[in-house]
Amino acid sequence: MSAAPKEEKKDEPAEAPKPRSGRKMGPMLGAVAVVLVLQAGLAFGVVRFLGISDHGAGKAPQAKASDDDASGEGGGDDSKPGSTPKNLQCMEKPLSKTVTIAGTEAKRYLKASLCLEYDADKYKDLPKDIEPQMMRVEATVNRILSSASFQQVSDPKAQDTLATQMSSEINQMLKPDKIQIHAVLVTEWLVQ
Repeated sequence: MSAAPKEEKKDEPAEAPKPRSGRKMGPMLGAVAVVLVLQAGLAFGVVRFLGISDHGAGKAPQAKASDDDASGEGGGDDSKPGSTPKNLQCMEKPLSKTVTIAGTEAKRYLKASLCLEYDADKYKDLPKDIEPQMMRVEATVNRILSSASFQQVSDPKAQDTLATQMSSEINQMLKPDKIQIHAVLVTEWLVQ
């Protein structure tokens, strides 16, 4: 008779873990839902902050250019300093770079994707013309990004400064070939 109570005790603990594991799934699913909601909110905030819109992406620069022409400021002459070309395009293949951030003892890195924007009316064959110089362009971008401090890559205004510096140095390098880019646009910027 003493064996019978022992068997009952073994059956009870075997059933007890099942409800506990079910209870652990609720908070985990809740945490996953919260993370997904936060990521969606972050994505929405980034899109709002950067002003990215799929609606009429190519129409905004054209409308602005026509407003400039109507006011007489644009004058149709894209060679004026400070004037914005009407037909800006990015090279099809973006530059993707992953570099360690200066001063972090290789503990942090930056992953950036960049677009070389150019005046498609003035430089119709720029992608073909720049191809022999692409290794030098990539080396320049790599050098500038690698020398940036953590503070520079974390601050959005400093990111703009780095993009302007890259554009300037690339144009100085390309000057003998008589081709120029309009700007370096940051399409991805991940600091880890």
